[in-house]
Amino acid sequence: MTILTVFADRKKNVQILKKYLDRLLEQKLVKEVHLWNYTRNEEDKAYLKSISNLKRTSSISAGEYVDIFPVTRDSFTIRACGKNDFHINIVVRLSPLVDAITTYEIIIGAYENTRSIIRRNGFEVCSLEGRAIFSEMNDYTVHLNRLGVSLNGNLIMSTDLAVKNITNIMCKSGYGSSCVLDYETTQNNGFYYMDTCEMTRKNYYEYYTYGYKNEVILKCEDIVFMDVSKFKEYIEYIKNTDNDLVFANTINEIYNFQEDLIPRDLDGLHHYFIDNYETFLRLDCPNKIDNRVSANFFGVRGENWYKIAGIRDENITFQKGLKNIIFSNFYVSQLSKQDTNPEIIQKYDDLADSLTFGVSAN
Repeated sequence: MTILTVFADRKKNVQILKKYLDRLLEQKLVKEVHLWNYTRNEEDKAYLKSISNLKRTSSISAGEYVDIFPVTRDSFTIRACGKNDFHINIVVRLSPLVDAITTYEIIIGAYENTRSIIRRNGFEVCSLEGRAIFSEMNDYTVHLNRLGVSLNGNLIMSTDLAVKNITNIMCKSGYGSSCVLDYETTQNNGFYYMDTCEMTRKNYYEYYTYGYKNEVILKCEDIVFMDVSKFKEYIEYIKNTDNDLVFANTINEIYNFQEDLIPRDLDGLHHYFIDNYETFLRLDCPNKIDNRVSANFFGVRGENWYKIAGIRDENITFQKGLKNIIFSNFYVSQLSKQDTNPEIIQKYDDLADSLTFGVSAN
């Protein structure tokens, strides 16, 4: 299984990238896309949430609720693990004719995982003493006809309250807790929102150390072009190589010019690549080892992830003991955070449309 992880920041760049990701998911070349929230404004963050399903919660204080869209009948089930304070908030509109709402908040493992609570409009209506959230994944089923919670099929909290006319279901974790969620969803299949809150890359690199040993993990940052036709070949190489990190051949400001495809004195690097991309994709280049490599796109088998778990991005290519290589036939293109030229962005957007047959980016 291939997990493609994205350091997601600027909305427009993510919209372009998503056209390629939609195609990879459609062709079943990628199982999951993890969108890590490294946005710097509310508009970009709201966009990430709108195209994905919450998978990882995190908080340094009371946390931040994120809407989820589970398949809901008389109940819904969320698989979850964490340290403490896993919150589910259900918002109900009392009548379509009025704006009044009622909120039902379920807190699993509150007070350092010593107590669980159900609240209606902030007032406690039910509680359970003892631990209720654990480091391994468990099923939490929320019953709606008589509001309550089952843990792995066993009812642990129950009320006489009937919950109807739901407008929102939200989740978060609080007070230093990070939770991982899994649930059947009604939208955005394959895309997952990974909340960081602290905005450190430490969260990201630690996350894949456990539970992903049998997967291929790809790290993607600021990518606006991807050669989908060579993607499967790239993944197969990662699965079978004895190298640790396999880098894509990345077009950006540190691109090495060994193939003499781009004039060394060229200022309009991205214009040149877009206008001549077919020349690049037709080449059959040998793989190479080079210290001047971009860490914006690389792949690694999950069993080797521990080797980079504590490394800063800028040190990955120089880390002693790592055996790395560039897979030269798989091209991607990266726009740095300084590349905000609207003409270049539009050209990459148009190129994505032409190569993905206009797959919607929402």
